[in-house]
Amino acid sequence: MKSDNFLNLNPNEEILYNIRTKTKNFTLTNQRIIDIKISLFGKVSRLDEFYLENLDSIVFRKQYRYILIIIAFLSNILLSVTNPPGPLIGNVLFLLFIASMFIFRRKYIKLSSGHSIIKVNTRLFHKNKLNEFIPIVERAKMNRINK
Repeated sequence: MKSDNFLNLNPNEEILYNIRTKTKNFTLTNQRIIDIKISLFGKVSRLDEFYLENLDSIVFRKQYRYILIIIAFLSNILLSVTNPPGPLIGNVLFLLFIASMFIFRRKYIKLSSGHSIIKVNTRLFHKNKLNEFIPIVERAKMNRINK
């Protein structure tokens, strides 16, 4: 049995994909998916895992910061009722907020099994590895089910 810091592998378990940062250790093995969040003090703050045969869905999502639109819309309304330069400033702010919403959107892959959900930010992947990840998971799941 191998050990990788906080990760204890089962017998005959092999790591297929691993992403490590200072605060996250995401691992795909031939048996399960493991997501470990590490606190600033180096201790496990959250551990999510499920076996591949229980994997229900894999979804690639883009999450927009809708709060920015709401703030921009409210500031536009507030500035439009003020003096004459108000509507112009409000429109400029609104456009800046809309642009920042697209710049700061978050892309992630969501893996779910029942009530367990693991979200992995796509910024953690190398560009060429992101397209390979979902087929790797699907293949690993099929191999696990067919054993």
